[in-house]
Amino acid sequence: MTAAKSTSSSSSQQSSASSSGTSNKPNAKQDEIVKGFHKLRQEQHVLSEKTSDLKSRISEHKSVIAALEKVSKDRKCYRMVDQALVERKVEDVLPELVLMRSNLENSVSVLQQKLEEKGTELVNYKAKFDIRIQGEES
Repeated sequence: MTAAKSTSSSSSQQSSASSSGTSNKPNAKQDEIVKGFHKLRQEQHVLSEKTSDLKSRISEHKSVIAALEKVSKDRKCYRMVDQALVERKVEDVLPELVLMRSNLENSVSVLQQKLEEKGTELVNYKAKFDIRIQGEES
């Protein structure tokens, strides 16, 4: 019977230590591991937000390009450059917009690759330090 009691008491200590630990204060090493994990998650979140923002800008560029392709090349259009509205012709603006869209798409693919790498790094970090998140299945 004592073996069963010691097993259950050690597993309850492990579960309280692996959660945020109200009864046991985490040591400095555990604190560093948790900080590292949070840093990786924050970096992943920033990459995700940047990717989302660029995808939104690509969508805007696509709709403007589609609208300009339907009008005469000699038609005047206005483009915002920094904080100034500049009058140009469609034939001048359209190639620039297509190039910008292409550059944005390239940036999104690079960011998505970095996001995947960060995800892999995060999974490896969790496995290395046996990190378990509450409510997450093993």
